[in-house]
Amino acid sequence: MISWKKPLEKEYKLNVDGASKGNPGLVGGGGVLRDSNGTFLAGFSHHYSPCTNMVAETRALLDGLCMCRDLGVQLVFREANMAADFLAKMASDGSSIDFLYGDEVPTTLRGILRTDRWKLPYLRR
Repeated sequence: MISWKKPLEKEYKLNVDGASKGNPGLVGGGGVLRDSNGTFLAGFSHHYSPCTNMVAETRALLDGLCMCRDLGVQLVFREANMAADFLAKMASDGSSIDFLYGDEVPTTLRGILRTDRWKLPYLRR
């Protein structure tokens, strides 16, 4: 079972993941940035050119770190989780979307973020 843990006070957590449909194949990366209260601050779901799963994972990390830099976030802890996995899989279908706090996010992502905030565990499939 997997559960999301909040970062320390005054720190942020970046969750990123890459997804691949084939290796090499259609790939995407996704990520979410949250504060120490578990509040969603920003996120992305980016489609990348056909490549390997390692490239997708690396590009997702790079895109996430660039997002943090652009937002002026410096203290960040990185880990993979269900929210990032959902966004990466969405991107591997060919879509690229950036989200900021207050933007309308997909209903499934909203549910995942809520489950994380409540500290409920996931069963990994």
